Amino acid sequence: VGCLVTVMAPEACGTDKPAATRLRDRLLFEDNIEVHTHARAGRVWVRVSAQGYNDDSDIERLGRAVAQGSQK
Repeated sequence: VGCLVTVMAPEACGTDKPAATRLRDRLLFEDNIEVHTHARAGRVWVRVSAQGYNDDSDIERLGRAVAQGSQK
């Protein structure tokens, strides 16, 4: 994996643009995580950009936050 990857969010995160926007806003305002989200092909996708100052714990935190959002 390079420094940029797009991953499919859990199905429970939604399927359309409003759902992608809700996920992005929740991650930003509740979890203090800024990430690009979009809807395509009936699913929500998250674009993860990891830079030199990110480490594995940052990616794991994002994963937990997305998964937690799919349970709401």
